[in-house]
Amino acid sequence: MLKVKPLAFDSFGVRSMATFVETDDVAVLIDPSVSLAPKRYKLPPHPIEEQRMSETWADIKEYTARSDVLVVTHYHYDHLSMVLRA
Repeated sequence: MLKVKPLAFDSFGVRSMATFVETDDVAVLIDPSVSLAPKRYKLPPHPIEEQRMSETWADIKEYTARSDVLVVTHYHYDHLSMVLRA
């Protein structure tokens, strides 16, 4: 069995690439983080973006607890802040 679940991506309204991968043997969370652009087009994040970030953080935290391994692909804030906060 192989399951792949995207948790947070730009198309979800946040900056991230958080992905949960599960096999019969191991559960892996890739890039366990999420963020927003501080200013886009000189505008602060919209309240809907803030809400989406909160929702995706909740998902990432849930899947972090279910994971055997956390993988950070590179050191950008939208890929590793969960690791730093954990």
